[in-house]
Amino acid sequence: MKNFMIKPFALRVLICLMGIFLLVSCKREVLTPTDHLEKVGGLMSVSALSSGVVQYKGVWYQPGDTIYGYKNYIKLVVGDASVPLMLGAPHDGVLVGSPEIPVSSTSLRDLSVKPFAFAVASLFKNDTGLQPWIIINEIYRSRVDPNTYPADATTRYGTATEGRKTYDSYHELLLLARTTMATNLAATKGGLFIDLHGHAHTYTSGYQEEYTGISDGSTVSSDFICQSEIGYGLSVADLGVSDSNLNTKTNYSSVRAIALAYPGVSLSTIVRSRTSLGGFLESEGVVAVPGKFHRVIEQNAQKFGTTSGNPNTRPYFTGGNCIRQYGTRSEGTPVIGFADNISAIQIETPGITVRNNATTRGMSSHKFKRAIIKYLNWWYHTGYANSAYPYDYFVDSRTSLQIGAPSHATLGPFVAMANGFLSPHDVSAANDAVNLDITYLWGSTTSSNLLVSSATDHSLWPSTNTLINTWGTRNDGVLTKFKSATASEIANYFTNVKTKDQIINQIAAAEGAASSRTAYVNSLQDGPGPRLTRLQVGDLVFFRSVQTNRNVYAILKVTGISTGNSGSLTVAIKRIAF
Repeated sequence: MKNFMIKPFALRVLICLMGIFLLVSCKREVLTPTDHLEKVGGLMSVSALSSGVVQYKGVWYQPGDTIYGYKNYIKLVVGDASVPLMLGAPHDGVLVGSPEIPVSSTSLRDLSVKPFAFAVASLFKNDTGLQPWIIINEIYRSRVDPNTYPADATTRYGTATEGRKTYDSYHELLLLARTTMATNLAATKGGLFIDLHGHAHTYTSGYQEEYTGISDGSTVSSDFICQSEIGYGLSVADLGVSDSNLNTKTNYSSVRAIALAYPGVSLSTIVRSRTSLGGFLESEGVVAVPGKFHRVIEQNAQKFGTTSGNPNTRPYFTGGNCIRQYGTRSEGTPVIGFADNISAIQIETPGITVRNNATTRGMSSHKFKRAIIKYLNWWYHTGYANSAYPYDYFVDSRTSLQIGAPSHATLGPFVAMANGFLSPHDVSAANDAVNLDITYLWGSTTSSNLLVSSATDHSLWPSTNTLINTWGTRNDGVLTKFKSATASEIANYFTNVKTKDQIINQIAAAEGAASSRTAYVNSLQDGPGPRLTRLQVGDLVFFRSVQTNRNVYAILKVTGISTGNSGSLTVAIKRIAF
C-alpha cells in the first residue's frame, strides 16, 4: 500500500476526547468540516505525520482497510486519499445486537443493497484504480436507522443505549470519511457521497407494467415500479413541471456545491437533464426519476390510484437525513449540510432490475458504475476510464403501447419514444416537449399518420399545429415503414432484435431497404422521412432521433388501429436511448 501525506486540518491536531460520539448539533447554520469536528468532540484526527489515509483512535488506516465502529455493528471501508466517491448502505443490516437492540420502527430491510454497493465499488476500482469509501450499518433497520434525524434520535433510541451508541457510531465514521474527503479534495472540484437504498414501490391494485429482464432481455409484467429514484433533498412539489420554480430551490438541494461551482448552470440542468445523475443512468438503460426522460414527478390515477377523487403522485423518495446532513444544502429543516464541495445524492433502487439476485446485481452494477463515472467526469473533471459492458445491453421491450388520436377521451397523441410516456393533449405537452418524438394524427384521406415533432406537416391539423408551435423544443427524427411486413421481416427486424447494436443496425438497414420492397409506395407513405401515412396492422415502423446528444432508437410493430379522430394506434415496441 502507498503512504499518503494528509495536510493538517485547520492547523491543529484533533485528538480523541470522548468514548461515545454525540451528534448534538442541529442548528440552522452552514458548517465547515472543522466546525463539525469541534461540535462532536473532536473524535477523529487528520495529521501531517500520517502513515495512511486516515487515523482513528490512534491507528492509521490504508485504502481498503475496514474501520470497525461500535461492537463491529458499523463498518467503514477506507477510500483512497484522492478518491471523490463514497457509497453508503445504511439499511441492509441483519443483526439484532447483543444485548438485543429493541425494535423501534416497522421499517423493513433494503434487501441486497450492501452487496450491490460492493459490486459498484469493485467495478469503480477496476476502472480508476481507486478504492471508494463505503459506510455500512449491519444492524437491522427497524432497530437502528442511521437516516433518523438527529432531533428524533433521542426519542427513538434514548441516551447511552445500545441503539443510540450504534446510531452515533455510524455518524461518527461517516463524518470521519466525509471530513477526510473534504480535506483531501479541497483544491479540486470536490466529491460525491451516494447513499444507496432499496424500494418496493408498486402500482395501484390491478395495474401492471412491463419491464425488460436485465439478464436475458425477456419482457415481464409486474406491479413493482421499475424506477431508480434520485433524491436531492428536494420535495415532490419542487420537482414539478416548472424549471423556473425548481431553479429557485438550489439552497435546499444536497448538491448545492455543484450549482455554486457552475454559476451559469441551472439547478434543473443539474438534477433532470442528460448530464444529471438520472440522465446518465438513463443513458445506461436504467429508468431514473428525475432524469432526462422522467423529468417530473407526475400524477396518474390509472397507475398510482386516487385520494379523495384526485390522482396520486408517482411514489418517490426525496432523500433522507444522511444526504441532507452530509451534502451541501444551506436551507431547510430539520438539518442542513456543509459549506464545502462534497455533495450528496440518495438513490432508491428497485429489486427487479437492480438488486434481487447475484446475476441481476452482477449486471446492474456495471450500469451504475458507468453512470457514476460519467457523472464524476462531467461535474468533477476526473477524467476516469469507463470500461464497456462485458455482457449484452438489452433494449427495452413492451408488448402493447396505446397511442391516442387528438380527440381520444383519455390518451394523448404525443409520445416520448425513449420511455413510452404518453403526453395528454393539453399544456403539459409543452412542458414535456424536450422528450416528445412523434405525434399520432388521423386524416380523412391518409388515415393513420405518424409525424416527428419537427415535421412541418403538422400544419395540416390546425389545432395540433397551434399547440406544437408553442413548444420550445421540437425534436427531429426519421421514420421508416415496412408496409405489411413479412414473417421473415418481423423476425429479423423486430422479434430477434434484443441488444443495443442490433436495434441501431437494423434501423439503418431498414432505411436502406425500404424503397426496394415490393410493398413500397412512396416516401410519404413509407419513408424514410418526417411523416408516415396509411399505417395498418402488420406494419413495422422504425424511428431514430437525429439531434446531437439525443440517441433514441425504436422499432414498432402495429398491432391495432381504432379509426377516427377519437381512435388510437396500438403497437408493440422495442427501444433504446443513450
